[in-house]
Amino acid sequence: MFRWFYVFMHLLQEAASARRDARIHFLKA
Repeated sequence: MFRWFYVFMHLLQEAASARRDARIHFLKA
């Protein structure tokens, strides 16, 4: 059960990081 929670948190962090990077690239362009 904790493994699924860890995976969920990891995916959530990855999504937040990807969104931040996309925003940075958009602002630079």
